[in-house]
Amino acid sequence: DIALQYLKSWFLPDLVVTLIDLVITFFSDSEADRASTRILRLLRLFRVVRLGKLTRFASFLRDKFESEVAYTQFTLLLLIIGMILLEHFIACGWFGIGSLDLGGRMTWVEASGAENSSFTLQYTHSLRWAFSQLGIGGTNIEATNEAEGIYSAGVALVSLIIFSTIMGSMTSLVSTLQSKRMEQTQQFGLLRRFLRTSQVHDGLSQRVTRFLHYTYHERMANSDDPYILDFLSKSLQAELQLARYSSQLMRMVFFADVLGNGLSLQEGKSLQTLASQAISLHSLAEDDVVFCAGHAACSAYMVTSGSMRYLQGGFEKDASNDLWISEMCLWTSWHHVGDLVCHSFCKLVAIHSEDFCRIISASVPLQVQAHEYAAVYVEKMNSAASVDDLRIREVQNSGRRASLISLPGLKGGLHWFAFPWGKTPTPVPKTPTPVAKTAQVQPQLLS
Repeated sequence: DIALQYLKSWFLPDLVVTLIDLVITFFSDSEADRASTRILRLLRLFRVVRLGKLTRFASFLRDKFESEVAYTQFTLLLLIIGMILLEHFIACGWFGIGSLDLGGRMTWVEASGAENSSFTLQYTHSLRWAFSQLGIGGTNIEATNEAEGIYSAGVALVSLIIFSTIMGSMTSLVSTLQSKRMEQTQQFGLLRRFLRTSQVHDGLSQRVTRFLHYTYHERMANSDDPYILDFLSKSLQAELQLARYSSQLMRMVFFADVLGNGLSLQEGKSLQTLASQAISLHSLAEDDVVFCAGHAACSAYMVTSGSMRYLQGGFEKDASNDLWISEMCLWTSWHHVGDLVCHSFCKLVAIHSEDFCRIISASVPLQVQAHEYAAVYVEKMNSAASVDDLRIREVQNSGRRASLISLPGLKGGLHWFAFPWGKTPTPVPKTPTPVAKTAQVQPQLLS
């Protein structure tokens, strides 16, 4: 496939350039063949066509920039480099024509008295002539024969078109860059004035300013929700949202089991609806409080970037990026037993419990799987040594007889949870309505 694609695209230009190089290498160096050799060397300029490969590479580099300002600056740099390369090739062509043996006719190299000068001086004369065609600087070098006249006329026409296009693009990019900087300067100037007139104390003022700097540059990057996505169909948007959050969902045992076993059409549609309506992405500032102890839990969270602290009973823990926080609220009524505070600028993925239960309950296959998972999950909570918003700590086996329930572990392994012989977990739905929390059971012993 790669070879076929190459034959259809760049094989012919590469073949022409290579054949010219081979002919020049093995060509006779006699006086009779020097004119032909010079013509072939001039034809080597055909390799400029291969610069078309750089456009894809430049597009690849531009996609790596997350800041729109950096993207604009890089595009401006590419335009400048492109204009310099163009002038280089025009100068090379002019020098090549001036070096040809035209049967005794004078060339510009001879007319300017540069035939015995160094190669560097001859190249700089050619480059000055090329820039003069754009109206940049001046030179006394003029065409002295028909070939040079035709070439100079063609260069003048090409320079007029390309130079006006490049200058228009550069002017537009510079204006865009200046307008964005002016907008940023103006907005943050108004913000400082607002904070000063509102007599906001320095600590809060600095937090507000730092967070707005962070979110402003995030918005300028447009990496989270490009407006072009609004043109997608609703079905395609839902599928895209599921793919966007699939890596986070796979960290939860229930979703890992559902997605790992293959999805039916109904299950796939329900999960796409879940990703579109029940999952959201949030940006938080330093010292922002996500939840406090004693409050009813309404969402499960996962940290995607930044760091967070979980505070409970005077102890502080780091909330890792591979752990769902407060997952319990998806399976039963749950009140937070600790505080979750941002340590730096953070991004969170949140699953809203009410929307989660409503959407899961609408799909019978998913409702059955959720019911079974919730029964085991809550039984594990009831038999645990301690439970907090981050994890469930299991009771050590004291040697009594036990039966085992297998359940994939929170980090993808296989964990075994024990309960007394003959006693099985009995899920008790919180409400009998179809849209109630799926398999929601009331924990018996929770501290």
